[in-house]
Amino acid sequence: MTGRILSNRVGPVAQITLSSPTRKNALDAAMWSHLAAEVQRLDADDSVRVIEIRGDGSDFSTGVDLVAAWADRQGVNPSELTTDAERAITHAQTPTVAVLRGQCVGGGAMIACACDFRLASSTSSIAVTPARFGVIYPSTSVRRLAHLCGPSVAKRLLIASEVFSAHDARAARLVDWVHSDDELDAAVEAFCAKLAELAPLSQAAAKEFIDGLGPAEETPLEATQRWERAAGSDPEQRARLLGFLQRKRG
Repeated sequence: MTGRILSNRVGPVAQITLSSPTRKNALDAAMWSHLAAEVQRLDADDSVRVIEIRGDGSDFSTGVDLVAAWADRQGVNPSELTTDAERAITHAQTPTVAVLRGQCVGGGAMIACACDFRLASSTSSIAVTPARFGVIYPSTSVRRLAHLCGPSVAKRLLIASEVFSAHDARAARLVDWVHSDDELDAAVEAFCAKLAELAPLSQAAAKEFIDGLGPAEETPLEATQRWERAAGSDPEQRARLLGFLQRKRG
């Protein structure tokens, strides 16, 4: 059965589900391409305030479906597919949240690392093991992982093929919060609701500055001024600022 990228809306929160549960939600070429397109579509929708990515069933994802990519001769470069999907996630102005259960392995872990936030079940695990299978991960993915958790932890994952428990991943800064299986969904719902209430342009500007994603030729001052102009012409941003000033004056 072919896997699918499922999409659902719960108010301002868009939920993307990686669905190929018989393969622990490994993604074939079509799924990687659809994931990138779906993230871009949702990011372009102003009514979407948060993009949540999770796996179908008991696992997040084991990444690239290697059998489909090589044995079935799909005629595509897996690195190109994963890079496009990760780029769509990292460049989304909308906040992105990965919800981790069960196994989060390889390209699945890279999807999670491309997100802004990661909430994990206490029984989940994270591994990035190209050295076990003789594959080469894209340099952008490797650098993003090292930026997130530091060179030492990245080497333990990529070179030594260590498997991190949820709590070890939290200590290593791979995940932001760990919750019990029973409490994870409620924690995700509450966190996404909080994100959805905040100013989207302020969030988008902060994401760009933190991740260094602005135009390369732009100076820091020019980047700040560009976002200030955008905020100044946005009705919601102006209303938020005016409301804050009125409360302070009152």
